[in-house]
Amino acid sequence: MGDKSAYSLGNILQKVVALPVRAARPLVTLRLVRFHTPYGFMLRCPLYYVLRREEEEDSGRRYLDVVFWSGPTPDREFSEFWRRQIPLLPEFLQRILWKPLHVIAWYWQQSAVMKNHVIDLTFGKNHVSASMNSSDYHAASFIEHRDELKLQSCLESLGVEPNSRIALIHVRNSSHDVQTGTSDDYDVNYANASPQNFQIAVNHLIAEGFSVLTVGNHATSPSGLEGVTEYHKSAQRTPMLDFLIGKRADLFLGTTAGALSGVAFHFRLPSLLTNHLIWNS
Repeated sequence: MGDKSAYSLGNILQKVVALPVRAARPLVTLRLVRFHTPYGFMLRCPLYYVLRREEEEDSGRRYLDVVFWSGPTPDREFSEFWRRQIPLLPEFLQRILWKPLHVIAWYWQQSAVMKNHVIDLTFGKNHVSASMNSSDYHAASFIEHRDELKLQSCLESLGVEPNSRIALIHVRNSSHDVQTGTSDDYDVNYANASPQNFQIAVNHLIAEGFSVLTVGNHATSPSGLEGVTEYHKSAQRTPMLDFLIGKRADLFLGTTAGALSGVAFHFRLPSLLTNHLIWNS
């Protein structure tokens, strides 16, 4: 990646691929779209890509997007779900092509001529949208019957009544980062929060008839909250269900730092997010 020699293999490859891409510009704009693989990015990258695609519908331009994970497929089930909605590479091509596409995208980003052929969502700073709160997008439209059955089975196993209102709560701590090794890259404790600060809110929601389900954090980490259903520690938990559970939720409470606030954005849940809020994100 760091070799900028005009004769490097990566540079030659990107130049060869760029030729037909530039020739096709009058008819269609081909773009490489990079998604990052940590779970928070698995939620947010598709969200901001879909919002961007909505904004471009009236532009009059024709786009052919090649969407790929910037690494091995992070979760097969969740990736298959998104492949039903957006042009993610098929799994066998993802395994073969993600490294060459990653290199090509890197070179194109350095080029004034080709940089418009890359949408890089591997950086949080690119997770912004002027239409974030005005878009018609709602992930519920993507949910199929098989997804509904999976969600229903999970909630039944947790003892959640079929007609109860559900509040999701994520009080972030660094347990997931410590378990997955993220803590070696940066200080993960800056966005930690105290469960005690949320107990009054939990008590109020329970008194109002809500089932309060914990989401986020590592399964080995207790929530520190009384009266909640600890979905995050349950045997049923999967990355796909972490997402689907937003379909049945009525509101989201907690800290915006951390992956699961992305569920609230996807399902347009009324949310109270207490820290690290970035406007238009």
